[in-house]
Amino acid sequence: MVNVCPVSAAALLDFLVKELSKKDFFSDPERTELHRLAREITPVLPEDYFPDTYLDVELNGREKPMLAFRMDSRECNLVNHQTEGRYFAECGVPAVLMPEQYGRISVIACTEDRMIPMELDKAAISLREASYPSADPQNEPPAVCALLARLAGFPVATEIRCHGDERTVIFTGGTRSPRQRFSKTEYAARLLSLLEELGAPEKQLSRLIELPCNYRFPCYDEAYGYMDWLCRSDIAYFSVSFRGAEALRFHVGILLTDKCMEHRGEAVKPVQAYQWHITDICDQRCRHCYLYAEDALHKCVSTPWDMLMRTMDECTMDAARRHARPMLYITGGDPIMHPRFWDFAVELHRRGIYWNMMGNPIHLDPEVCVRLRQLGVRVYQMSLDGLEPFHDYMRMPGSYRATLNAVRLLNDAGIGSQLMATASRRNLDDIIALMDVAAEYNAESFAFARYCATSKDKAEDYPAPEEYRRFLERYLEKSRELRLKGCGTRFIQKEHLFTLLKWERGEFTVPEYSKAHPDTVYEGCHLGQSLTILSDGDVMACRRMESVVGNVWTESLSGITSGDALKRYADVKEITRCRDCELLNWCRGCRAVGFNATGDIHAADPCCWKKSE
Repeated sequence: MVNVCPVSAAALLDFLVKELSKKDFFSDPERTELHRLAREITPVLPEDYFPDTYLDVELNGREKPMLAFRMDSRECNLVNHQTEGRYFAECGVPAVLMPEQYGRISVIACTEDRMIPMELDKAAISLREASYPSADPQNEPPAVCALLARLAGFPVATEIRCHGDERTVIFTGGTRSPRQRFSKTEYAARLLSLLEELGAPEKQLSRLIELPCNYRFPCYDEAYGYMDWLCRSDIAYFSVSFRGAEALRFHVGILLTDKCMEHRGEAVKPVQAYQWHITDICDQRCRHCYLYAEDALHKCVSTPWDMLMRTMDECTMDAARRHARPMLYITGGDPIMHPRFWDFAVELHRRGIYWNMMGNPIHLDPEVCVRLRQLGVRVYQMSLDGLEPFHDYMRMPGSYRATLNAVRLLNDAGIGSQLMATASRRNLDDIIALMDVAAEYNAESFAFARYCATSKDKAEDYPAPEEYRRFLERYLEKSRELRLKGCGTRFIQKEHLFTLLKWERGEFTVPEYSKAHPDTVYEGCHLGQSLTILSDGDVMACRRMESVVGNVWTESLSGITSGDALKRYADVKEITRCRDCELLNWCRGCRAVGFNATGDIHAADPCCWKKSE
C-alpha cells in the first residue's frame, strides 16, 4: 500500500481542530461541538490519506457547526487503489470510480446527530446545502438577483440552491488556487462589507480575517527523520439564505487542509512530477526534433501495456518515498497516437493519478477534448514557435492554424491550453509577437525554452549573449504591459537566465538563508533533480541531452532517483564560470544548451552574458 500522508490522518485532524478552536471566532459551545464532531468522524478517516476537510459555521451562532471531508473522483480512486477497495466498503461513502463522472465528489458530513454519506455533482457548493436542488438564476426573487449582480464584480463562482420558499446563494473562490481565496485577495474587505450590508454580524465578519493561518504538525518519518506537515486553514465559501427579501442565515465554509510537507528547512509540495514519453510515433517531422535529428531513421517505439503499468507503479512508489503524489506529464511523439492511449488514460484516472499532456493539435476535436477533461487532463501543452510562416516551416503546413483552433477547443472543454515556443536566433522577434496572439486566443499560459542543438555545428543557431539579454528584457516588459491591460494569459519565465537579468536590475536578491547554506541548490537548471522517462524505459537526467541514468523496465525508479548516476549530473560545483558566480544555486542557465554545443557536461551556458569576476 502506498502511504501518501506520513502522519496519522486522525492525529492530524485532532491537531487542526485543537488549533482552530483556539481562535476567538468560536464560542465555547461551538468549540465543544467541534471537538465532538472530530471524535465522531475520526474512525472513518483513511489511514494514510488526509482528504480535504471543511468546517461549516453559521455566523449568527444559531446552528451547530458541521464538519465534513470530501474527495473528488481522482482522490476517491487513489484511496480506493491504496486500500484495495476496503475504505469505501467500511465507511459507507459512495466511491466515484467511473471516468465519465470526473468532477463528482464523495462527501461524508458529520452533523450534531448523525453522519451523512453523499455523492454530489459539483465541488463548489456549501456542504450544508448539498442535498437541495439547484435553482434557475433567471427566475429568482429580487433579493437573490441583486446579490448575484453585486457578486458579478468579483472573481467568484456562484450557485443557487432551493429548499421550500428559501433560496441560498453560495459563492466560492472558483478555480483560483488556495492562496488566492477570499481572505488573501484585495476583494476580501469588499466581500465582507457586502455581507455586513445584508445583515451578517460585523463582529464575526471582522474575525474572519484572522482565520487563515499556517499550522505545523511535527512528525517523525523513517526515511526523512523529524519534519513538519504544513496545513493552511482558509475560507472556502460563503452562503446567504433568503426568504423573500430577508437574509435569514449566513454560513462560512472553512477549509482546514491546504497542505504541504516541510523537511530539512525546505517546503515541498506533495506532488512529484515526471515527464513520460509513452510513444515516439508522431505525424509531424519538426526540423529541430531530437527524435529525427540529422535525418536519423529513428525506429518508433511505443511502451507496451505491461511496461505502462510497471512504470505507473514505479512513479507512484517513488513519489511515495518522497511523501508526494505522482504528477505525470504524458508526451511523445504524440501520446494520442499510442495504440492503447485511451485504455492508458482510463487507468490513470481510475487510480487517481494527476496527469497532463504535451502533444500535437492535429488529433484534437471537441469530442476528444471533452473526453480528456473527463479523464482528468487539466493542462494540454502545444508548440507554437513563431508566426504562421516560421511555425509552419519548422513544423508542417497548416500546423499554426490547427494549434490556435485547438486552443479554442481546449478552452471550451475546460482544459488549460499552454503554448510553448522553442527560441533560437531566428525567431526571437516572432516570440514577442506571439505573446499578443496567446493573449488574443485566451491561452492559459505561454512560455519558451531555448533550442538545443542536435549537433555541434548547429550551435550557430544559438543567439549571441547580449542579443539574448535584450530579448529577455523585451519579454519581461511585454508581459508586464499585457498584465496591466488585464490579460488573463500567464507569461511564464521558464528561462533560468531571467534570474540573472532580474539580479542585474535589482529585482532579485540572493536570500540570506541561501548564503548560509552554500551547498544547497534552490532554483535554476533542474539537471540531476528531475528526470524524464522514455518510451523504451530509459530514464534521463534531461531529455534535451544524452543523459541516461537507468531503465525503469529493469530497475526500480526509486533506486535510479537515489543512485550515483543521477547525482553525478546534480553536481554544480564544476560548471565553468557558474562555480564562482553569486547566482550558482539560483540560475546556472541551461546546461543542456552548453553540453550540446561543446560535448562537455560542465560547459557554461553559451547565451549567458555575465562576465567572470
